Amino acid sequence: MKQILNIQAIIIFLLLPLILEAQVSLIPTSVFICGNKGIESFYIHNNTDVRQEVSISFQFEYPDSDEDGNVKMVYNDSLKAAKYDLAPHIRAFPGRLIMQPNSQQTIIFQVRGMDEKPDGTYWTRVVVTSNVVSQDIETVSLADGVGTRIDYVFKQNIPVFYKKGQVSTGLHVMDVQTSFSNPGLNAIAKLLPAGNSPFIGSVSACLRNMEGLLMAEQSMSVVVYVESLRRIELPFDDEVPPGDYQLELLFETRRRDIVHHNLVQADPVKHILPLSIE
Repeated sequence: MKQILNIQAIIIFLLLPLILEAQVSLIPTSVFICGNKGIESFYIHNNTDVRQEVSISFQFEYPDSDEDGNVKMVYNDSLKAAKYDLAPHIRAFPGRLIMQPNSQQTIIFQVRGMDEKPDGTYWTRVVVTSNVVSQDIETVSLADGVGTRIDYVFKQNIPVFYKKGQVSTGLHVMDVQTSFSNPGLNAIAKLLPAGNSPFIGSVSACLRNMEGLLMAEQSMSVVVYVESLRRIELPFDDEVPPGDYQLELLFETRRRDIVHHNLVQADPVKHILPLSIE
């Protein structure tokens, strides 16, 4: 058994450079399509020195959370899919291709058949599958004559949204539970989206003393499709003395990685929670 494990470790080590290079990059990391056009571009980059076989498909899923506020993906929600799934109405051109080394390919998304749908934002995930073509991964021969051939297939997925007609969003902060770690503060916020579109934006968390002095701050991206929990971690750079404080959570429809006009806008939502550190 030990000899077999050693052989497997050698194979993985020898193939590691090929494993790392057999990938493509995707730009942008979120795609937004407006209803008045129904067409948008997307780019795939093959930055490797080998040919890549690439295929594009779609799968309905969205982020939710577990009981601790950690994000998890939901794949099998048939009720939400019947209402919001964009996959039956979107096509990619081309949907399958061979990419030459160090090349870029433009992919066109087209949305059709949405005329009877009510206004709102619809979504799915773009799944990009890639693997090295032909010569790709040769058989690795070891000193004792044992060898193998392994083909690696990589899957990446990003969200695609289609905004139809009048769209709106918002956010209700239903509840916030806090706990202290060493050193830092953990907040779990119960969030409920409003309007006919997911809430896509960011949250800024600030801890202030009763004189308004900022003690700690943190920012993170937040996406809310359905009522769910979100965990917000606020680390302390310095020791925070015992006393009374306020935790401020500011939710805004802005993101550093998404162009402003792509986001469905909403008024900022501020939630202030008094707490004590003993």
